[in-house]
Amino acid sequence: MRIAIGMLGLGTLALVALPHAAEAAQPARVPSFDCRVLAAQIGTAKVWQTTFWAWRTDDFGHREEYFVSPCFANEANCKAWLYWARSDWDPNYVPPQPCRRGVAY
Repeated sequence: MRIAIGMLGLGTLALVALPHAAEAAQPARVPSFDCRVLAAQIGTAKVWQTTFWAWRTDDFGHREEYFVSPCFANEANCKAWLYWARSDWDPNYVPPQPCRRGVAY
């Protein structure tokens, strides 16, 4: 009986811990910046940029499009932003350009 209660407790603990483990694997949402403004602040060579284009159909059947070339202060923020952009617009997006240093797009 003790073993059964212990196993039940472990199973419950595992279910409670699962959502937290998944959240830990996700990067934080980060803001994007206007490339000209960010380049003026930190220098063009330190800016990271990507390009993202996606579409989806809204509740009224209209196609929404999203095309941006945002900039970031570092590569990690660029990749985190891309993670969330893909999540928000999946599955209808063109593969984004990789994060690149400098204002390339």
